[in-house]
Amino acid sequence: MESLDLIYKNGHFYDLQSKKRVMIADGAKINLSAPAACFRPFAPVGKHPLKVLTSEEKDKSIRNEQELSTYRKIFDRGKFLYFAIHRYDDKKKVAIHEFKVELLEELYLLLKKNWGRQEERLYDCACVVRENTTGTIDYFEEIHAESLNEIYKCTFVHYFGNAGNPACNAIDRFYDLAGIEESTIGRFRNSDNK
Repeated sequence: MESLDLIYKNGHFYDLQSKKRVMIADGAKINLSAPAACFRPFAPVGKHPLKVLTSEEKDKSIRNEQELSTYRKIFDRGKFLYFAIHRYDDKKKVAIHEFKVELLEELYLLLKKNWGRQEERLYDCACVVRENTTGTIDYFEEIHAESLNEIYKCTFVHYFGNAGNPACNAIDRFYDLAGIEESTIGRFRNSDNK
């Protein structure tokens, strides 16, 4: 057992004597002692959408996009989508973490006239990670975001920090059939726009 005098600054623990950052091993059980005012209620993970748009507001928002060529709804609000994060150890897969995401708004594909590559893209959609379906995360928390790309990034960073790449293209990463990663929502793109 070791005892250290630490200060918590900028989301990290620092040793008061050495002034160096202290890393705590994942899963370490620690005892914190501080004045009660130092312990704060947790802030929700990710970004809560400022406003979840109604169906009419969402449609109007898309129609007002500059240079809009076409748009179409592919999923209604309340639909669940999934994504998986694969974790590796020495290039060997050690875990697959699958997450279930609820759409809080309708999900649309759109195409703009001024895009160099004439391929449909996803329009932002408020959403929330509701579940770790594989049960591989010990302390699960819901994560909120304003788009599927953002929710993937927030989930990755929250659970895995800097251990990997949190970027993705949601259209190729999210799927609508639990456990079937090959059924990406990219299949809903118009074939004549590919």
